[in-house]
Amino acid sequence: MSVISVFIDLTRSTEIKQDIANMTKNNPEYARELMEDYAKKIAWAEMRFLNIIEASDIGVENIFLMKSLGDGMWFTIPFEGIDDARTKIASLLGHMMYSCQETDSTFMSSEPGIYDNKLHFETYDHTEHKHIIFMKKIFIDIINYYFDINTIRYNYHSKTISEILRNRKIKSGEYNQENNFTENDQRTIATFISNMNIGISIVEGSKIQTHVRTDFIGPDVDRFFRCTDFTHPSFTVIGQTLFNYVFEKAAADNVYYISKKHGDSHTSNKSFTCLQELHPACSMKGVIGDYSTYLVLKDPPLFCPADESHITEKIKKIFADNKLDKYLPEPCPEHV
Repeated sequence: MSVISVFIDLTRSTEIKQDIANMTKNNPEYARELMEDYAKKIAWAEMRFLNIIEASDIGVENIFLMKSLGDGMWFTIPFEGIDDARTKIASLLGHMMYSCQETDSTFMSSEPGIYDNKLHFETYDHTEHKHIIFMKKIFIDIINYYFDINTIRYNYHSKTISEILRNRKIKSGEYNQENNFTENDQRTIATFISNMNIGISIVEGSKIQTHVRTDFIGPDVDRFFRCTDFTHPSFTVIGQTLFNYVFEKAAADNVYYISKKHGDSHTSNKSFTCLQELHPACSMKGVIGDYSTYLVLKDPPLFCPADESHITEKIKKIFADNKLDKYLPEPCPEHV
């Protein structure tokens, strides 16, 4: 079954963690306090995505967190056929674009306890301090070809740990062919399976029941993660596979639409502005073939005027190449 694949990353995460380390060198308790505050920002981003999933009528029970890579989260969403994909993707993109332009910030200082009045730095002239605004980067594509490696890992590693425990018993003289593994042995196996991130094992007496965790590998997965390098802060980007699968060309330049079915008789179209970026194979780090990603915006493009820091030079070039400069927000007076 094909899946919709979503990667959410927080920008400037390395800078934040490095600043925390620099400002709290002699105060490990304060370092933990600042890291906990940052961890709440990551949890906030995850919570916002779950709210979007529910608002998109996908349902939080229908998503799967494949991997949490610290500041980045990889989710998959199954779908059945083209109509289901169009319905889910059209609703998901509409919500994700608004969420992507939400910003959050973290404030840190070399002196513990300073959190109030965060934007008025003159209050903290006697301390080292920093206010960092960070945003989300989002990449969405469809993965068609994948293989679940954890089923193989479970088969191999369950045999490995069983052999290790059996050899321990032989060396200690405790080996009993009729009663090979005790409840404690099964708990050791369960702990090992969990520690290796293979799955969750439940021990009931001398028996063990394991729920193997899904973990995809494959060329589509490799390409998906290569493309996460081509995302932009505060924007939603989609891959060529998803674009070709659900989008149809509208009359206007750069405008495409997704046709959604409502029951058996009614169909509606949802339009988006899609700006193509072509990535040659040489930039895909071993993935075969060129591949395109698309910056997805509302039709016409709309921006939140509160903060234009996410309008990078690369974004300006993409808009200029597509003759859409007029839609870019004007710089705020204090930033000119």
